[in-house]
Order: sequence, then structure tokens, then C-alpha cells
Amino acid sequence: MPFQSEQPHTRVNPMQTYQVKEGVSLNQIAPKVIALAKQTNEPVTFTFNGIELIAQPKETTVQDLKNMYAAQLEVNSALYNSEMQKELQNMQRLMDEGMVKLKTLDFTDLYAVVMWIYSIHEAADYIGVVRPWREILAVFMMHGYEPKHSTERTKKELADEHVFAVHIIEQTLDFLVKEPHALHQIVSFKIEEYQRRFPRN
Repeated sequence: MPFQSEQPHTRVNPMQTYQVKEGVSLNQIAPKVIALAKQTNEPVTFTFNGIELIAQPKETTVQDLKNMYAAQLEVNSALYNSEMQKELQNMQRLMDEGMVKLKTLDFTDLYAVVMWIYSIHEAADYIGVVRPWREILAVFMMHGYEPKHSTERTKKELADEHVFAVHIIEQTLDFLVKEPHALHQIVSFKIEEYQRRFPRN
């Protein structure tokens, strides 16, 4: 790949920026960047797969750049795993809090029941979260709701708040009793539509 004809961007120190084209490998780029650094006797920076690397004019080798890239990949992976673990812990906390609230949920208020489902929907669809679906199912069955496939309702039927709420509850239970015992996004979409149709202050 030929050197870029564009003028390098200047930095305070100064440093040149090599523009990397898509679809090229680090093995292809590294020798060219090192050659440019030696030619200009200035450091050259370039970004490969979102990672910024720097070639010094005298001592940098192709293996050095590959090592820098691998090291930064490892750092990024550790940071990602740490963030994912924090997110999982947060989702599990939401699920646990929802289970506590379920114990005192007023099933005579269907709006409150639907909003409870909404409060756990994100956590209940998150990989790694422990979902006590049997406990949820037992509570709903105690209040007269059975797990069954919920057929689609007409717009006329869903104009009735009670019918719409029961439809959401039935569909929620249907998802929970089936593998992987998680809530599909369609549940949250329908709850949001329910809120728009029947707003509460």
C-alpha cells in the first residue's frame, strides 16, 4: 500500500498521523509506518481497529507494534469484562428488588401489575441474570393467571384497558415458562403502548 498523499496532521510534539485504509492488516501497515517514521525522523501515530499505536523513528520494530496492539487489546478486554460484570450486577439487583416488590404487589390494580413487569423486563432479558421464574409463575397463578400462549388481539380489543393488561400478563408468563425463561422485547414494546393508551398521573 503506498504512503498517503495527504499532509500528516501536526501535533504539539510534533507527531504525524498515518491514515489507515480499511481492509489492511497490521502486518501490512506496520512496515510502512516505521519507514515513514525513519524517513521523517519523527514519531508516527496510526489507529488500527480502534487502538492508537505509535512508531518511533529509531527503535520501533514491526514486532514492537504487534506487541503494543496485543497489550492494548488485553487492557481493553479487561475493561470490557469489568464493565460487563458491573452491568450484570446492576441487572441482578433490579431483578432482586423486583422480587421483593412482588411479595406486596396489589393484583387488584392491573396497571400496577403491568408496571411491575416493566420494572423487571430489562433484567429478565439480560444474559447471566438469575430469573426466579418459577416463583414469579407461582405468584401469578395464585392470583388466577395461567401460562398460555397469548394470541394477538385486535385493535378494538386492546382499546379496553383490562383486556390489554391481561394480554400483556399472559404473554409475559408465556415467555417466562419457556426456555430461556426470559422476557422478549415485544413485552416492553406493548407495555409502552399500554402506557400511552392508558396514562396515569
